[in-house]
Amino acid sequence: MEQEKLKKIQRETGSLLYKYGLNFLKGSFNPDYKVVTSGEFYDIIKNKTGIGGISLTDFPYRLTDLETIKKFLDINLQSKTDYIENYNDCDNYAFDRTLNAGKILGINSFGSAWCIKVKRITDGKEYPPHWTSVFATKDGKVYAYDNLFDEGIVELNGNEFVIGRYKFTLYNTAKSIRFI
Repeated sequence: MEQEKLKKIQRETGSLLYKYGLNFLKGSFNPDYKVVTSGEFYDIIKNKTGIGGISLTDFPYRLTDLETIKKFLDINLQSKTDYIENYNDCDNYAFDRTLNAGKILGINSFGSAWCIKVKRITDGKEYPPHWTSVFATKDGKVYAYDNLFDEGIVELNGNEFVIGRYKFTLYNTAKSIRFI
């Protein structure tokens, strides 16, 4: 019985630390937003990626500047958890970044993207399909971000992009880029 009481205290304390930690992080940002309709947002993403399979769940969309996004990515909350294949891996990291961008920055223009192919440029080695992050900024540019292969941000102009030693190809199917 004492063990269960201790576990309950741990859960309650952890949830309070999470809540107040998020508020603390939010207070360290002061993003300037541009608001666009879902139709305008869809066109921005499609025109920059060539991908039609974009899933939008909100209306309207808030965008901020690249420097604010970079500061957010510097926090790198995903690195605070262990990578566990199939349980806490690329899809979890990408969707977690999407959710945290909303919670911390108050934006919904940060999404998760399905890459059908990842290839190491140096030796041609191919990797299984992979989830990464895609986001739009208030100047109408669209970027990809990844930190599981080589970390970096790259502006998108089509469905293929290179970060470090890796070439990524975005999958063009229904809901291959998701903004939740």
